[in-house]
Amino acid sequence: MTASASSPSSGIGLVPDVVNELPRVFEQAKALHSLHGKPLAVVTAGRGAMRGWPAAQAKLARLSSGSVHVEVPGATHSSLLDDPVYARIAGRGVVGASASASRLDELRSE
Repeated sequence: MTASASSPSSGIGLVPDVVNELPRVFEQAKALHSLHGKPLAVVTAGRGAMRGWPAAQAKLARLSSGSVHVEVPGATHSSLLDDPVYARIAGRGVVGASASASRLDELRSE
């Protein structure tokens, strides 16, 4: 996906070709029922989401038993990428949750 610069109020701007492909990509994503335990990290911004987006993100995270879902309160989609504070929070959340999940798996196999 290619992103372009955008104003803070609009979030990340996508080039028109990518925007035109979104309905097809979303239909493909809806068809998924499982990722069969493949590692998956889902990061959700706490502000500015479209209606239904948080529920879609939660559903996405449930596709894999090896998933980590990190919600970053106060962050917008673009600030997760552009703001070092929010990017650090998201990164630490994913790493921390992944480490916890790995440790839990180790304990289960003992």
